[in-house]
Amino acid sequence: MLALLLSLPAAATTTAATQSDLSGRWVLELSVVISAKIPVFGQTELVTKTTMLANISDGIQHHTTCTVNPTSPLRMVVTTVPDSFIRHIKDKSYPITVGADGSYRADFGPQYIAYDPTISGGDPPAEPDHPAVFDWDDDGNPGATILLDAPLFGRSEVYITQLAHTRLIGQVTSPDTITGGLNIVSMRQRSIGAKPAMFASNPEATPVEEKSGFVMRRVPAETTCADL
Repeated sequence: MLALLLSLPAAATTTAATQSDLSGRWVLELSVVISAKIPVFGQTELVTKTTMLANISDGIQHHTTCTVNPTSPLRMVVTTVPDSFIRHIKDKSYPITVGADGSYRADFGPQYIAYDPTISGGDPPAEPDHPAVFDWDDDGNPGATILLDAPLFGRSEVYITQLAHTRLIGQVTSPDTITGGLNIVSMRQRSIGAKPAMFASNPEATPVEEKSGFVMRRVPAETTCADL
């Protein structure tokens, strides 16, 4: 699944006309590239593509996560994020900044998966019995469950905690399209357990911002996640 800290440049004052132009429903597609050192396989790049539905109104953007699809060049292992995991990802609302030159900025803020940051001190816990950890997807296991399918082992479960904080830095390229890059403020994940236990590993991982990015496209107001 899922950090270089960058300061966002100051954007020009948003005009009412520009805000009005962006009002409506959008599909937001994020592509996050992580460089990870995987035991046995060595260094590889993992890509997670997330699709969201977003609404923009009066300078506020609100999004719902629809799909999360991790991929990697390791064809012998397929990772799946279950629907029960995705359903528990909270919707987000945040202000956007649109400059007179069409520059676009948005900050998702931190997202905490399967733990209470007020108990952990902010960092994702590494132990399943940590008091901050809870059963994210109500499946009876600690943390949030992701699935691995490998020919030699069949289907395995991995239980994780995760902290993610992403900023969008882009450009309005047309009345119906916004594109740009990502400032990945934080992307930390801990495997706190697995069945079988051998899959509970924590490889060295670093976000690759120059290969990550996003696209937003305007869609009809009645569009739902099921339509994507």
